[in-house]
Amino acid sequence: MDVTTERFLSECCSSKSWCSISENPKDFSRANAVLFHNADFDMKYKGDVIKKRNYEIPYVLWSLESPANDIFRPRENFVNWTMTYRRDSDIWYPYGRMIKRKTNVTVDFEEIWKWKKESLPPATWLASNCYAANGRSVIVARMEELGFKVDKWGKCGKPAPSCAGVQLQGDSCVVKLIRPYKFYLAFENSNCVDYVTEKFYETLLSRMAVPIVLDRKIYEDLGIPSSTFIALSDFATMAEAIVHINKVAEDKNEYLKYHRWREQYEVIPEHNDGTGFCTLCKRLAERTEMS
Repeated sequence: MDVTTERFLSECCSSKSWCSISENPKDFSRANAVLFHNADFDMKYKGDVIKKRNYEIPYVLWSLESPANDIFRPRENFVNWTMTYRRDSDIWYPYGRMIKRKTNVTVDFEEIWKWKKESLPPATWLASNCYAANGRSVIVARMEELGFKVDKWGKCGKPAPSCAGVQLQGDSCVVKLIRPYKFYLAFENSNCVDYVTEKFYETLLSRMAVPIVLDRKIYEDLGIPSSTFIALSDFATMAEAIVHINKVAEDKNEYLKYHRWREQYEVIPEHNDGTGFCTLCKRLAERTEMS
């Protein structure tokens, strides 16, 4: 359990209702729950873990991956709870959220416009997975074929400027790289229910750009205001989408309409909020009190 997890637990759990959550098989005997992270599950432990299954405590599958990228398939009746980005999980652990402010705030829209460099293409894209299941690389290539200008960075484009953490979506060097562009291609690696990652939320929060996404419904189902992004699914053809995006890019007033949400809404990144671990802690506490 890392320092971040410990902070979430200390904030969410009272001194009377504390939690012990472990990812280490050596700690299973004293834990209130066993937490398996999908991407980090070490197969060498699988045999021992199954043989020593403790049915008195919850086994929790924590996964932020879409089904297209799942690598851990536990056997039936092995996992009690799921903790994922999906709202229908036992414990909801989103990448981020958008909530309405209690009172509106003043936003310097002129400053946002000044950040955008007219000398750059209207959009940029930073990606390392060039063979995603939904064919997003093919979509980007098609946009370019139709004349849409995109600066591509990472393994799917040019080497990104050197800095530690260029693949971390919220890293300051990524913010510096992307903020001068008006749009960011926030294409996920798969089109799945509720699968909206930090690449979308950080585009709104720190990069101050307008996300271009694939499917509007996925975002609106999460309560994300429709005016925060442009969705390719809104258009009959890719050519129509590009005409609209270019028109917005060239018109200051039209472009800033996609930033008006900032007055009424705010973005809550999960890693600053601890939604998942807080809910897990409270649920374990309730379970302990009932026993």
